Amino acid sequence: MEAMATGSECPKCGGTGWIIVEHGSISGAEPCDCRQQGRAERMEERAQIPPLYRNASFENFKVAGPENPIERRDITTVLLATKRFAKDFPNEARPGLLLIGEPGTGKTHLAVAALRKIILEKGYEGLFCNYQNLLDRIRSGYDANSNSSDREAYRVALDADVLLLDDVGAHRVTNWVEDTVNSIVTYRCDNRKPL
Repeated sequence: MEAMATGSECPKCGGTGWIIVEHGSISGAEPCDCRQQGRAERMEERAQIPPLYRNASFENFKVAGPENPIERRDITTVLLATKRFAKDFPNEARPGLLLIGEPGTGKTHLAVAALRKIILEKGYEGLFCNYQNLLDRIRSGYDANSNSSDREAYRVALDADVLLLDDVGAHRVTNWVEDTVNSIVTYRCDNRKPL
């Protein structure tokens, strides 16, 4: 149940998110209009976007200046493709987006800008997962006695409407890491879940 945002109490529902209605001799509850107020902001908060990128948008993305025309052209091409991905979302033909490049080129900024647009304008639930943090959370629940892991972090990565997996390949890879990430990516691709 999603109640209205905290802070002020709705005069119609008293902050419960539901109003009692009478239809003839039958009483029932209907969602209050206040449930939609602040919904996008609550969804964005649940996306776990790090503070550094919380305001990332296409509008505040910096493209190289005219002194570097090749970099400017390449980054502009990626910016436009990322904007198109977010604008056309959901798109059965393109359920995912992969940004590859050197550190510091703006991949995370662009990916978060797309995720925020998908959350705020399209209304989809999204989740930001740093590759290493996700693996650490999955690994921390590992039980050597049963050779299994607490599946909560793993399940969240599988089930999110849209998953932004940041910094894939930026860390040392073991067989377990490779198998775990391959499992997440394969499941999401097989089930047409955006990544």
